[in-house]
Amino acid sequence: MRASFLRTALFGLLLGFSQQIYATQVVTVTDAEWPPLNSVHLKGDGIAPQIVRAAFAHSGITAKFHHLKTWKEAFETAKQGQYDSSIGYVYNEERAKYFLYSDPVFTSNVYWFYLKDNPKAPFEWDKLQQHQGLVIGATRGYWYGPEYGKMLKDERINIVLEDSDNINFQKLLDGKIDLFPINQCVGFFLLKSRFKQAVHQISNSPHPLSVKEHFLIVSKRIPNAEQVVAKFNEGLKQYKAEKSSKLRIRCYESIR
Repeated sequence: MRASFLRTALFGLLLGFSQQIYATQVVTVTDAEWPPLNSVHLKGDGIAPQIVRAAFAHSGITAKFHHLKTWKEAFETAKQGQYDSSIGYVYNEERAKYFLYSDPVFTSNVYWFYLKDNPKAPFEWDKLQQHQGLVIGATRGYWYGPEYGKMLKDERINIVLEDSDNINFQKLLDGKIDLFPINQCVGFFLLKSRFKQAVHQISNSPHPLSVKEHFLIVSKRIPNAEQVVAKFNEGLKQYKAEKSSKLRIRCYESIR
């Protein structure tokens, strides 16, 4: 009887241990469409998922991606613990209440895009508020950095919000807005894929409006969150050490 009890206890202990090991072997990650950084229509699901998979692989972990319809859904489902993590977020204190942040995964540069033949050009990039009648297009729900935040409060600047980057690029081409801020990599990808005939009509500012670091965020609801972040950071460090090319180079390779 005692031997049977010991066997049962040992089996339960081993089963629990094996389940714990398995739990650390597969990490679920959410994202949504943001090509070429995230997209189910591109090789490897885009640049960011390729980096995440490679970093986890260095630590012996498989990253299983769940591509959701919207970024809100990607964020909320990870926040609730339905999935372990999500990729592509900048840091803010509100998110940090619910997630642990990894080391920076990639950096993105936001530039102003404009029509080359805009009669209001050339623009004084450090003094945009001095341009009379300037109309800026922006995509609803996006944050373009602290300078953009100041512009939102400046009554001299007219900022018009739309629901997508595609709409803003079309308005730019139609002359309905003068400037549109967007991640440079994403902007050129959209132009080449959706507005190919008009690429030569558009240019961008010589310097970025903002430079942002993007992170993998791991839900605090999962029991091994700190271990997942530590393993990911360890793998990410190895991955970056092996790669001589920067994300910016990889981005432009993806849109040729």
